[in-house]
Amino acid sequence: MLILCYTPKLTKMLNKMINSNIKWQWLIPCLLCWVSTHAQESYTLDGCLQMALKSNLQIRIASNDIQKVIQQIAETRSALLPQISGEYQFSYNPDLPPAFLPGFIVGQPQVENVPAILGLKQTQYAGVSASQQLFNPRLFIALKALKTATQLTELQLLQTREDVVYNVYATFYNLLTLYKQMDLLEVNIKSFETTINTTETLQKNDFAKKSDVNRLILAKKGIETQLINLQVAEHTLLNVLRLLTDTPEESPFGIVTELSTETETIGSLEAYPENRTEYKILQTSAMLKELERKTIQASHIPVLVLFGGYFSYAYNADFNPFKRAESRSFDVSQVGLSLKIPVFDGGAKRAKSTQKSLEIESIKNQQQLLTQQIRNDIKNTANKYNSSITILQMEEENIALAQVTLEEIKTNYRNGFVGVTDVINAENDLQKTQTNYLTALINVRLAVLEWKKATGTLLIF
Repeated sequence: MLILCYTPKLTKMLNKMINSNIKWQWLIPCLLCWVSTHAQESYTLDGCLQMALKSNLQIRIASNDIQKVIQQIAETRSALLPQISGEYQFSYNPDLPPAFLPGFIVGQPQVENVPAILGLKQTQYAGVSASQQLFNPRLFIALKALKTATQLTELQLLQTREDVVYNVYATFYNLLTLYKQMDLLEVNIKSFETTINTTETLQKNDFAKKSDVNRLILAKKGIETQLINLQVAEHTLLNVLRLLTDTPEESPFGIVTELSTETETIGSLEAYPENRTEYKILQTSAMLKELERKTIQASHIPVLVLFGGYFSYAYNADFNPFKRAESRSFDVSQVGLSLKIPVFDGGAKRAKSTQKSLEIESIKNQQQLLTQQIRNDIKNTANKYNSSITILQMEEENIALAQVTLEEIKTNYRNGFVGVTDVINAENDLQKTQTNYLTALINVRLAVLEWKKATGTLLIF
């Protein structure tokens, strides 16, 4: 199914084809081909939201941060498992250092110390060692802290998603306003062209002045300048939306420009701070700081480690990696317990623990401040919504009044009862009221959007 999306580009293309010498039998296939391509490159608001949630680079970065914390958990958990390592070493010492022995050992009691060469020049050994943490409370607390850090990272991802969704909404609404303003300007330009043609006819019959025609042309050119400025703004906003949805520059991209006049309503004005992602982030941050404080306190507790190893040594008097002295090797093994007891660190742990306590207190104060801000945000967005609805209703009435006024002035102008200034002013008044209506309509939607953000329901769509 093809969806025809009205844009100024489509209008210009149709006019060009109709006014040219292209035969009508070629017009329909060309139009269908263009519409098919245009339908593929135009996205609805929901389509843009889904693309952004799937492909936005900021969301991807935040998702990678979650995977990073998950790997940190795996790294910390590995410390609870046995640690096994193997080792091999070969060394050759052409000149061995002497060792000093009491003289009576070598039959020289009159000499106090006698230098002697001990050992052989070539040494090889290979072995395996293992250790197992038997008691280390810091590791278990660190695991809890990393799991809490995962929750915090997930909340930060959720906040990133909310920011992206808000920006997509706002950019899309601004684009809709822009396209409707461009449509209205083109209608106004055509209206001026009609008035100019009428005035030129009146001028030929000496019922209008050349200056009247020139003033109308200048007014039309002013509107054309506005249209060019809006086209520049359109390009900028499309690039912003392209960036939010991670759409390549070479890919065709546009939006469906249908603007519904239906307005959403807001819900309850009760404040539930726990629904806001920012509040959840502070809450989880406080939990993480508390676990970090417990980790510091746990460093006062002794750590018990079981260790063991098995090694095989081989020697030789000369350099020969493949030969052992007397074709023998000597085996050595060990097993034991290591108990590390912290005694005194100069008060460093106590100072670090106090710092964490102060950070926790600061986070609690931030939670209280955020709660007050959330209540104010909900009230402010509700007030903005109500005022926007009132303004929208007023602008609807203003448009109807401006249209009636313009038609009356045009009729009076053709009959010679009013001057061209009245026509220009009436055209400008209609354009202004139409723009004000579009702005009011978008402001209502933005007020609903801000209310959803304030109540923590932005991702519900």
